[in-house]
Amino acid sequence: MQAPNDVASKDEFVFMEEKPAGNKSGQSRNWVILIADDEEDVHRVTKLVLNGFIFQKRGISFLSAYSGAQAKQMIAEHPEISIALLDVVMDTGNTGLTLVQYIREELCNKFMRIILRTGQPGQAPEGRIIIDYDINDTRRKRS
Repeated sequence: MQAPNDVASKDEFVFMEEKPAGNKSGQSRNWVILIADDEEDVHRVTKLVLNGFIFQKRGISFLSAYSGAQAKQMIAEHPEISIALLDVVMDTGNTGLTLVQYIREELCNKFMRIILRTGQPGQAPEGRIIIDYDINDTRRKRS
């Protein structure tokens, strides 16, 4: 890994101090990641792990939602969301899957990368949901 002031190739990841998001037009130059999970610890750990992450010369900004309704509102209000990290089980046993349907079918958004996370893997069998719900990845939450 290179020091923050070193020049990195375009395929390397660089970690550096967090700088304010935005540019002269007021739009965020950061990648926007939505974390939708009913567990506060998941939000904290995700932000801790990804804080300062740089990809293609852009940092990361986070949005947090703690329920399906909050996530749906955030998604509707922030079309610039690049990645959604969705917990499968929040308000109901399939909240995350319902949100995926909302994103892909109602909003017709095929560009947002969706990663489903669950602590209950049987709730969303990986092979089936990747194809049936047009998601990009599934991850198990560790206790």
